[in-house]
Amino acid sequence: MRTVAAFARRELGGLVHSPIACAVGTVFLLLAGFFFRGHVLFYHLQSFQAGARPPGAEPLRISDGILRPFFGTMSLLVLLVLPFLAARLFSREKRTGSLALLFSYPIHPFHAVLGKFAGALLFLAVLLLASSALPAFLFFACDPDPGVLLGGYAGLLLFGAAFLALGLLASSLTASAVVAAILALGFFVLAWGIGWSAAFVGPVAGRTLESISFFHRYARFSAGILDVGDALFFLAWIALPLLLAARVVGSRGWKGVTVRGIGSSVGIGLLLVAAVIAADRHGPRADLTFAREHALAPGTIEILARLDGPLAATAFYRPGDPGASLARDLLEKLAGASPRFAYSIVDPDRNPGVARTLGLRTYGAIVLEKEGRRETVLARDEEEIAAGILRLLEKKPRAVRFLAGRGEKDPDERGDRGYSRAAERLRKAGLQVEHGAPATDTGNPEEAGALVLAGPIHPLHPEEIDRLEEFVRRGGKLAVLVDPDGSSNINDLLGRFGIEAADEVIVDPSSRLFGADLQVPIVAEYDRHDATRALRGRSVFPRARPLRLRQEEARGEIRSLFRTGPEAWGETDSLRLAQGTPVFREGEDNKGPLLLGAVVSVRAEGNRTGRLVVIGDSDFASNRFVEIGANGDLFVDLIGWMAKGDGPLGIRSRALASEPLLLSEREAKAVTFFSMGIVPGAYLFAALAVLLRWRRGS
Repeated sequence: MRTVAAFARRELGGLVHSPIACAVGTVFLLLAGFFFRGHVLFYHLQSFQAGARPPGAEPLRISDGILRPFFGTMSLLVLLVLPFLAARLFSREKRTGSLALLFSYPIHPFHAVLGKFAGALLFLAVLLLASSALPAFLFFACDPDPGVLLGGYAGLLLFGAAFLALGLLASSLTASAVVAAILALGFFVLAWGIGWSAAFVGPVAGRTLESISFFHRYARFSAGILDVGDALFFLAWIALPLLLAARVVGSRGWKGVTVRGIGSSVGIGLLLVAAVIAADRHGPRADLTFAREHALAPGTIEILARLDGPLAATAFYRPGDPGASLARDLLEKLAGASPRFAYSIVDPDRNPGVARTLGLRTYGAIVLEKEGRRETVLARDEEEIAAGILRLLEKKPRAVRFLAGRGEKDPDERGDRGYSRAAERLRKAGLQVEHGAPATDTGNPEEAGALVLAGPIHPLHPEEIDRLEEFVRRGGKLAVLVDPDGSSNINDLLGRFGIEAADEVIVDPSSRLFGADLQVPIVAEYDRHDATRALRGRSVFPRARPLRLRQEEARGEIRSLFRTGPEAWGETDSLRLAQGTPVFREGEDNKGPLLLGAVVSVRAEGNRTGRLVVIGDSDFASNRFVEIGANGDLFVDLIGWMAKGDGPLGIRSRALASEPLLLSEREAKAVTFFSMGIVPGAYLFAALAVLLRWRRGS
């Protein structure tokens, strides 16, 4: 090891004490800063335009909008720098003849190769460490994911080390540094071309090319995924070129390399390939992201655990479809979570019989099959697949019927007021959504899953009130969502179960802390109940009315579900509300915490239980607000608990909150000055200081 350390010090000193360190390092950091600045400012522009994004668009994420593009750019910059570092490693000794003199001493060739490689790698590590100041600067303006940063730089170091080893091998083959640089660049272009061409060949060849693609492996690191197979792949590409270079250097060129030497190197290479294949199939994988973005949701794992028999998933993708790789990664995770889940990826053009048998007519679909029943999922989304599995597990899906006729919210309407997104969430949870039934057509409580009366505007007819009460008392499930300006006689129904919707509007000063209006109360904690036990996060209720309990009139068990914070109150002055200047008046307004959600359980015949869930707002589940916070999960869990009676449905939303980055003009200039001035300038100053000090000392 002393010999290796000596060679490493000598190589690192040769780099640091030459103009190469100043020129290459400064240009590298200047380009890195230029592109980093571009990524940040473009993300700032996207954040500024976020208000014009369509509803349901992918949230803005620092990791996806800045960090991953930055690491993609850094991998290309590393490839530009490495030929200059690798070309001189052995070419100079070959050209001057010092290599023969060097090996006249009892030095093993591999020690020399490993030492030179270590010295060049240390210099590359210094450049990467200096560049890490760029993404670290983001911590002053936002909260980048440390796991993505860690994975990105770990992958970048392995990526660079593998290409550095290839460049060292090129340097060992020739005495010309120019030829060595051209050979190294040829290796790099070939490696890039392998990953690029994987999208234009058949599925088998595409998977093979992806498995040997440096960029495909590196992409997982930059996404915050630590895969043992990927790490072994890069280590194999480090070890094999170094072994071959040691053979070449020790034999004074290719002419001296023996068949035995080549055979042993090939044998080692085959062992490394076998190790990588085994790690790809059975090796562990860690999700480094803070939000566990790449791990299966707990609800998905619970659904897979309920499989009582084999389930086959067949994905249909054409060759070259980039979605095939993403679908395969997701299906692989599902198969790893349950031994009963098996999958295959089929080209429908080459296997029309399979597509015809499964009734497929769409590319990019996934067909789930269990015990002769099939579900087709037209997305490679985890929630969609989990919902499909859940539908197969349900022998007879329970129905959720939205009542109509009194101005209620429409589950088919796609506007801001509609419930189309909430209805889609219910379908994903394995429930059948029906619409258009009048309140007088409640159906048989034993067959109906749940009825939803979402924000009625017009008064209910007395016959409708009687039918709804009878439906609950016979064991039916009913959810009533009321608004301050809703049906004037809704309390005629709720009062029969001991609940009153107060003629007030909730004002919550704490909502200002989250940038919301005073009339948008925020609920952060939920009472202990089967319907709310899985909820995490805050729910918002735009323009809500508080509920009051009348235990003496309940005729059943009443339990609260959630309340506002203690700062809220029920405002009765409509004029102040319209002017936007509500003020709490002691003795006139009701102080919080105020009840926003409650449930009444009523014993019925046949050991059945009728349930009435009341929420003091209906807009929280509308298309405009259902994706905010835990609103969607709250709605689905409440309705699912009523329809199925077995607690939360388990499919938790994996939607991540947007992370906008809005910079002032001064902050934007600071990003430019720091990334293109301070970072490369500080490196240039340090490199020049080291170089001048060494020259004065020598």
